[in-house]
Amino acid sequence: MTDLSAYETKDALAAAVAEAISEKLRAAIEARGMASFVASGGGTPKPAFELLSQDDRIDWDKVTVTLSDERMAPPEAGVSNADMLREHLLKDAAVSARFLPLDTLSSLEKFDLPFDVVLLGMGGDGHFASIFPDGDGMDAACAPGATILAETIPHPLPPEAPYPRLTLSLPAIRQCRDLFLMISGEGKRDILELAGSDAPEGDLPIRRLLHDPDLPLSIFWAP
Repeated sequence: MTDLSAYETKDALAAAVAEAISEKLRAAIEARGMASFVASGGGTPKPAFELLSQDDRIDWDKVTVTLSDERMAPPEAGVSNADMLREHLLKDAAVSARFLPLDTLSSLEKFDLPFDVVLLGMGGDGHFASIFPDGDGMDAACAPGATILAETIPHPLPPEAPYPRLTLSLPAIRQCRDLFLMISGEGKRDILELAGSDAPEGDLPIRRLLHDPDLPLSIFWAP
């Protein structure tokens, strides 16, 4: 399995992830005059996004940001990843970044592929983005010829967000220069180690990342 960088606290984890993303975005701007960043939803990356929002070393008006996945919920539900990103990342120093909500990406023509940085999290069931085990649409989202975006439905629907999802497909996620996986908690580390082994643990979606030798994957973890 890909080497894992462990940190003693969640604050240290957030600082390390924010610095790694900053370094890659600044290098991309230096090399190509622009940078692209795919951001994860969920709660784990929020502290890293807060740190990035204050990072004035990045020329943010040359950065295009989108999401790995989105909840297909009405605006009044208040559960969208786009709203979370606006609250925690797209402000202060980062307010000038160009944000493309996921539902506007009928194709990736708006990006100079590959993505420079993709940040993902992992759920306790081994899902990433909105590619869920046993969920509707998982196989289609992971198929080699998958379209850029896929609609999926987790089973069971989580009560805090009982909505279908829109997700970047696995082939789209693989088109990146760097992929960072940010996780916290002993339980998720156990799932990660199980998925990275050869044990018959069922169809954990995260296996598709851990067992891809060509994927530029770095894992960041804290208890």
